[in-house]
Amino acid sequence: MPNASADTLARRLRDAGRRFAVTDGSAALVATLGLGLGVLTLAAAMEAWLWLPPTSRSVLTVLVAAAFAAPVVRALRRPASLTAVARRVADALAPTDGDRLLTALDLATAPTVAPSPLMERATSQLVTSLDAVPLERAATFAETRRVARVAWIGPVLLAAAFLAAPGPMASATARLFAPLTAFSRPAPFALTVHPGDATLAGGDSLRIGVTSEGRLR
Repeated sequence: MPNASADTLARRLRDAGRRFAVTDGSAALVATLGLGLGVLTLAAAMEAWLWLPPTSRSVLTVLVAAAFAAPVVRALRRPASLTAVARRVADALAPTDGDRLLTALDLATAPTVAPSPLMERATSQLVTSLDAVPLERAATFAETRRVARVAWIGPVLLAAAFLAAPGPMASATARLFAPLTAFSRPAPFALTVHPGDATLAGGDSLRIGVTSEGRLR
C-alpha cells in the first residue's frame, strides 16, 4: 500500500471481511441445521423401513455427514483476500461507488518500486471519496434470512418423524451411527412368561403362563 489513505482503505476492507465472516458463518450454521437434519430424517426413515445392510447404511451415514459438512466447507472456501472482499463489497454498493472502490484498491496495490506523487494523490482522492460510503455495512444477514426460509423444514421434518414413530426413528438413528455393524430385524412377535421371577418353597407347584404379542407364524 503506497500511502496512509491506502492503509485506511485496507483497514476498512479488513473490517468488512470480518463482518462477512460472521454473516457467512451464520448462514452456514442455519444451512447446516436445515440440510443436515432434513437428510438425517430421510436417512433414518429409510433405515427404519428397510433395515439396510452395513454397506448401504454406510452410504447413508456418509450422505448425512456430507449434508452437515457441506455448508460449512462452502463458507470456509470463500476467499478472504482484500481483493475478494472488495469485490463482494462492490457488488453490494451502487455501481459508481463499487467502481471507485475497485479502482482505488487497484491503485493502492499496484506493484511499483517507488510510487509516483501522481499515483499517491489519485489513490488518496479516491479513498477519501469513499469515506462516506458504508463499506462495512455491505455484510448483512440477508443470506441467513434467505436460507432460514427453507432451512426450517429440516428440524420440523425431524420433529414430526419422531412424534409419529419415536421408537423406530430413535432405533434407526442409532443404527446410522453404527454403520459397519450388522443388525437383525426383530421378530414380528414377542413371548411374555408369567411369572418372570418367583420364589418357591420345597414341594410347592408353580403355574407358568405364556402370552404372545404380534404375529405368530
